[in-house]
Amino acid sequence: MENNKGFILLSRSLIESEIFSKPPLYLKVWIYLLTRAQHTDYKGLKRGQLYISIPEIQEACSHFEGFRKETPSYRNIRTIIDWLRNPCGGKHGGQHGRQSDGTMIGTTRVTHGMLVTICNYDIYQDFNYYGRQHERQYGNHTEGNTEVLRKTKQRQNINKHDKYITNIENNNSCSSNGNQEKFDELINFYVENFGMINAFIAQDITEWEKHFTQDIILEAMKVALKNNKRTWSYVTGILKNWQKNNVKTLQDVQALETEFTNKQAKRTSFSKNKKEVVPKWMNQEKQEQQEITPGIEERRKNIEEWIKNGT
Repeated sequence: MENNKGFILLSRSLIESEIFSKPPLYLKVWIYLLTRAQHTDYKGLKRGQLYISIPEIQEACSHFEGFRKETPSYRNIRTIIDWLRNPCGGKHGGQHGRQSDGTMIGTTRVTHGMLVTICNYDIYQDFNYYGRQHERQYGNHTEGNTEVLRKTKQRQNINKHDKYITNIENNNSCSSNGNQEKFDELINFYVENFGMINAFIAQDITEWEKHFTQDIILEAMKVALKNNKRTWSYVTGILKNWQKNNVKTLQDVQALETEFTNKQAKRTSFSKNKKEVVPKWMNQEKQEQQEITPGIEERRKNIEEWIKNGT
């Protein structure tokens, strides 16, 4: 069976490295990151980079013991990521894909995850890195193997996020309402601000392109961010509201937002100026009490006068 999913190269010296002496989960996470990294620059990612989250690593590195699923804890994965960023405290370096300061990966925090950069990524993709040593041992027998691996290297090896987008492109899912460059901008904006994208969301974006321009869809994402809502369902709610109000252009969006702001201001002003309505019977009761009070006071004075005269 032909393998068209790409490859990574691991040196035999791996068994002599620090990571091999760590618990098995360390090596499992490391290999998972290597296989998920981009082998070429693609969709805003550089060669050797990937978007990932700790929960995703937890799920990918889980296993079954009988019928029971064992999932590594968030803390365990966080510890391993920290170790890969600085194995052995940076005291050793230059081997097994580490930089001179000992770093195996670099991480940058992004929305709902992190951007991971594999250090010295070429070591895991370029057979020539090992070929020179192999040639010295086996001579020209290496040449054929090198050519096979070089051809294999040219095959597609994109991560899960990119496969979703590629499938959509191959199926011509992008509407005639926009262009591919703008569609890529929508996808990149979502990934950078909302987190990892999946096939459902990417397909949903293309469906909304049948109703709105790509600029309006992008504006809906920006409105969601302004309201501190980072979910696709919230963006969908905005688009449905705009569709209901027959929004066609960005000017229509601005007009709708202005109308909404004016209504809010009017409601606030009405609430401040609103006078309390007092029932008529309450005023009548109050007046009756005022009429009764003078009579009681007059009787009290008469009683006091009578007692005084009587004594």
